[in-house]
Amino acid sequence: MQKPVQAVYDKLEDGTFAGRIPLCAGVVAFGLTLQECEAELRSTLEDWILVGLKLGHPLPVIGGIDLKMSQWRRCKRQDFIRRLRKLGFKGPYSGTRHQFDFCSEIDNQ
Repeated sequence: MQKPVQAVYDKLEDGTFAGRIPLCAGVVAFGLTLQECEAELRSTLEDWILVGLKLGHPLPVIGGIDLKMSQWRRCKRQDFIRRLRKLGFKGPYSGTRHQFDFCSEIDNQ
């Protein structure tokens, strides 16, 4: 079973919400509602992971999954999509080649 990605949410003085993932430096999002903030945080985490992988940055173990590039190998697109889905990404969506959404345990809170 996949461990949840721990997110911290705060209600700000103006009634909006801020969210962050302490394990991932710089992964911060804001929203008018808690649900909007959660969606923005998932999107920010997805982008943070993809940029980190592309630039070769060291990534922490996220949700019990080690994302170190040294463990990755070349594969076909369908195999890569299968791996992304195993990590909790949904997609790609009809009419897109590269759009994925990240689904974490945050969805169930």
